[in-house]
Amino acid sequence: MKLLLLLHLLLIVLSWLLSAWLPDAGIHSLLSGEGLRLMLSDYAELVGGYPLVWIILCSAAVGVVRAIRRHYSLSSWLYTGSIVTLLLFFWLCTILVPSAPMRSIDGSLWMSPFMMSAPSVVALAIIVAITTYSILAGVPSAIATITTAIVRGIQQAVHFIVYYILTATLVIAVDFVFFS
Repeated sequence: MKLLLLLHLLLIVLSWLLSAWLPDAGIHSLLSGEGLRLMLSDYAELVGGYPLVWIILCSAAVGVVRAIRRHYSLSSWLYTGSIVTLLLFFWLCTILVPSAPMRSIDGSLWMSPFMMSAPSVVALAIIVAITTYSILAGVPSAIATITTAIVRGIQQAVHFIVYYILTATLVIAVDFVFFS
């Protein structure tokens, strides 16, 4: 983390110096009005995207699986797996039918809504399946247990979230300074 913060500081100083020394080179300073506007007003929009949502949802699903795995027998895991399989089957049907809504404009799957939603749908399917089974099986305080497990899963992934935010910010800043 210290390295990422040091790289941020270095990029800020370097962009300022290079834009002053080489004004015709097309290098933008992060300390200019445009750079400050990018990093301060557009920050949430630039950083908060699919990867951040994927990290949060997948960590929540991992937290639920970790918390519940010791309470379940093999048959309950098979039941939960069948619920997940059923949910994923319905989701996959959105790409198999003619004029499928989850395909890209050219009909491919790469960089389509299907691919962008894959980690989120799998994580949510796991959480829904385990919650459904817990309620149907009569697990005492199932909702409270699942909610606590989701929070713990996200708490365990906080360092990934911070690293993602710092890395995404650095990539956006490098793109702005040298390539815009």
